[in-house]
Amino acid sequence: MRQSIFLRAATALLFVLGLHAVHAQDLAPPEFPAAGLGSQSSLLQSGDFNQASITQAGLAHAINAIQSGSTNQLSALQSGDLNRIAVLQSGELNSAVLSQAGSMNLITLQQIGQLNSAYVAQQAIGATALVSQNGIGNQADIRQYVNFASAVVRQDGNNGVATVIQY
Repeated sequence: MRQSIFLRAATALLFVLGLHAVHAQDLAPPEFPAAGLGSQSSLLQSGDFNQASITQAGLAHAINAIQSGSTNQLSALQSGDLNRIAVLQSGELNSAVLSQAGSMNLITLQQIGQLNSAYVAQQAIGATALVSQNGIGNQADIRQYVNFASAVVRQDGNNGVATVIQY
């Protein structure tokens, strides 16, 4: 509770200053390692041992993330301008590494279950990646290096593997 209040207060202060980056972990105070003018980040954690690292550099990025359950991990990096990320992690031991370079890219990720992992890298303009993982042990790897690429991955069940490379 105390960390949540600190995180909200620090995020509000950074918003006023125009600097946005959030690094939060259930057991440690958050850090604020980077700047992104006009960017916003929102992180809600419930449960135990969830970890998130959010870094924004550039203009007008947005990240909204919810982690519930335990031991979920999120790493998100945005550079360029006007990139968007939305994440829902629910369950245990889910992991996501998300990276955006360029402009106007979108990543949405939903992980429900256990041991799901997703890696999404966008180095483009206007790329879209929509990932839904429901189950246990699913893996998704999406790499978008061409402008206006679009990828949709839906994994319902266990131990699915998906790889999408667009260039």
